[in-house]
Amino acid sequence: MPEIFLLPGEFYFGKDYKTVKTLLGSCIAITMWNDRLKVGGMCHFKLPERLNKDHGELNGNYGDEALLLFMDGLKKYNLKPSEMMVGVYGAGNMFADIVKNDERSIGMQNIKLAHRCLSRRGFKITHEALGGEVSRKISFNIATGAVKVISLDVRRQKWL
Repeated sequence: MPEIFLLPGEFYFGKDYKTVKTLLGSCIAITMWNDRLKVGGMCHFKLPERLNKDHGELNGNYGDEALLLFMDGLKKYNLKPSEMMVGVYGAGNMFADIVKNDERSIGMQNIKLAHRCLSRRGFKITHEALGGEVSRKISFNIATGAVKVISLDVRRQKWL
């Protein structure tokens, strides 16, 4: 089966791809997987929520709306939040030399939103790798539920 690479704001849920991948900085990826049906998905959101709530279509750039996309995916397969294994990854401070990673930072706001929205809908987080001064590569195998996380220290990265 083929693989898919998610860009910021993109979302996938199903079993058409063997592997779903993404690359994260201050963004967050959430993975969900059901062992019984071997179905799952990933989102890659940039911001906690949209300021202008007057909108039509759900937008995966925002964490609260990405969770609604997951809820639609679960309905399609007749699944409940309690039946899913959930991982939350990312929210690294990409500019640690100039930006403090405090409660106001985008990364910290994304973490709080993800925890709050997942808990409110009855999901239990089974794995997370959040914060720090790292970027992360995420590779999620939908056939097995395995998630591979590769972290790269942003202070040691060299720009070419």
